[in-house]
Amino acid sequence: MPLCSEHVALLGKLVEDGNRDTLLWASGYLAGAAGALAAPAAAPLASALQASALRPVVVLYGSQTGNAKRAGEALH
Repeated sequence: MPLCSEHVALLGKLVEDGNRDTLLWASGYLAGAAGALAAPAAAPLASALQASALRPVVVLYGSQTGNAKRAGEALH
């Protein structure tokens, strides 16, 4: 298990006492903290994204109301 027993107890207490909004906030907070730990490894990804930005792409959409068309045009 990736957590020690103390952390498991703390999370259990948060889940037990927290309401939906509290748990959603904690989820986002923990995801952001985990993402920040992975940020140094993201440098190769950034250069790969820059290289791929030079290639043309086709934007396809299907729309009845026009929302997808506007989103596709904005993406283009």
